[in-house]
Amino acid sequence: MKINKFLVNIVGIIELTIGLVTLSGHLIYFLVLEEFKPFNVLLFVLVTSMFSFLIGIGILRRNELARVVLIIFSGYIVLTKILIAFGLLEFAGDIVLILPVRCKDLISFCYHVFVIAIFMLPQIKRDFCFHSK
Repeated sequence: MKINKFLVNIVGIIELTIGLVTLSGHLIYFLVLEEFKPFNVLLFVLVTSMFSFLIGIGILRRNELARVVLIIFSGYIVLTKILIAFGLLEFAGDIVLILPVRCKDLISFCYHVFVIAIFMLPQIKRDFCFHSK
């Protein structure tokens, strides 16, 4: 049971961190370098970083809605990564340039599959249902 709480807390912190780092990184990128990304990429980054931040807070608070949204969001990311891998989907611009795209996609795919598997476990679901009431 302690490992479940630990994993849930780690995922909550990861989501919170992803949201904060992505949002602040793009704001700094914009303010310091004064370079603009394509609007669709910028909008995608802003929306997903805010989602990650808010989901992270909800996960740490054991909010049931955050758990469900995280599963749906992770499922969307997994589907997106599969479509990208098969060449059926492309982005108009790079979102993150630090890692090679294939490496980033693989890490993201594995993380989100792990998140879905963990947050679908009955004992995790019970913990969230209990704390949401």
